Amino acid sequence: MYTPYPIEPVQQESLPGWGKVLLLVGAAYVVYKAFEKPTRPVRNTYRYRLVSKRKIVYQGISNEPWRRVAEHARDGKLFDAMEVIGCARTRAGASRNERESINTYRSRRGRLPKYNMV
Repeated sequence: MYTPYPIEPVQQESLPGWGKVLLLVGAAYVVYKAFEKPTRPVRNTYRYRLVSKRKIVYQGISNEPWRRVAEHARDGKLFDAMEVIGCARTRAGASRNERESINTYRSRRGRLPKYNMV
């Protein structure tokens, strides 16, 4: 009868001292990662709107609203002020809220804000 495994036990060489230490450190790291608390998503995205003559002309999100407003001004959008709405959110949460507020605007006024495009 043929077997691919040797019948006689093979003598294993023992790990050197530093090898055992690395093995223990690796095992400790795996255990640490298994019990580590999951990290929370970063909340660094703001909702904002551009206003001209007390009318909303644009609604958007950005992690740097002041930089984004300067870009809108360079693009030729006309507005009097920028309002940051609420506090910082996750990117997904801010995007969801932006969609909801634009849809609410559309349902109440029958159109999108002047510079928003879908």
